[in-house]
Amino acid sequence: MFASTSFTKCSRASGGSARTLSGQTATARSRSTRSLRLTPASVRWLVPPATDPLARRCLLYMGQSDANLVLYDAGSHSVVRVPSAAAVLVLDTEATACSPD
Repeated sequence: MFASTSFTKCSRASGGSARTLSGQTATARSRSTRSLRLTPASVRWLVPPATDPLARRCLLYMGQSDANLVLYDAGSHSVVRVPSAAAVLVLDTEATACSPD
């Protein structure tokens, strides 16, 4: 069971486009996978932590895996997983790039 403020930071992203690395909205396509749209997002915790580990981060929503929200942190060039039961995801579908809160 995850604590309400837990998140997992995965290994650094490798490759990828310069647009994604800089926090811009992007769509990736390949023959072997479906289209992936990266959308600027922010995380709102259901139980606010004393210190928010994702505050002021440039996050792009990648999708969901199991019970986790999967985000790309453009500032650290890493993937972050957040338990979906612990947070609400706010997507900014009008933005062309992410910006810290």
